[in-house]
Amino acid sequence: MNSRAMASASLAVLSWSTVATAFKLALEHLTHFELLLIASCTSLLIFTLVITVQHKWAPLLLLAKRRWTYYALLGLLNPVAYYLILFKSYSLLPAQVAQPINYVWPILLTVLLALFSRRAIPHTKYVGLIISLSGVAFISLGSSEIGHLHLSAFGLFLAVSSALLWAVYWLITDKEKDKADATMSLFLCLPSNAIKNDLQWIEEGFLKLNGIVYIFV
Repeated sequence: MNSRAMASASLAVLSWSTVATAFKLALEHLTHFELLLIASCTSLLIFTLVITVQHKWAPLLLLAKRRWTYYALLGLLNPVAYYLILFKSYSLLPAQVAQPINYVWPILLTVLLALFSRRAIPHTKYVGLIISLSGVAFISLGSSEIGHLHLSAFGLFLAVSSALLWAVYWLITDKEKDKADATMSLFLCLPSNAIKNDLQWIEEGFLKLNGIVYIFV
């Protein structure tokens, strides 16, 4: 087993375990559009530095126009659609509800893989799916504090939708993992999100008549 892959996966899980609190704190001061724009611009800057250090600008510029279009559309799926839906669900639901529901994406991915590969899901995996779903329900709704709250149906729908979007995104990118460099793929998915959010901020600035139009290039 690749120890580097395991270490990276463990670090990702450890980092992701803190995002529920971070999202809720950030959304107290920012809209979901603003939070996504800041996060995307930060990621774009980091990947720009990584590509520079790794000397990957030359192969990046040699990519066919079709590939640039593909990555732009992929960027609209994730991070744009995925994180806008996820952040909105966090703004409508308690963090301890939104995060576990979002974590059902491996369950949805298993089902999607079975549908598209036309292979039956083994009986043992059905047991695992039931246990996983039960765990999600227990964590999300088992708290006595949560039991007395009115949960937003729209927020629950968005949380499940974000999990479905992530599973679909995983399916798409998994087919391409042997065809493209991972760093360049992530880098190319980010600009479409920044442009989309720039337009959103400009539109809101005019509609609110604040006298200031925020334009991010």
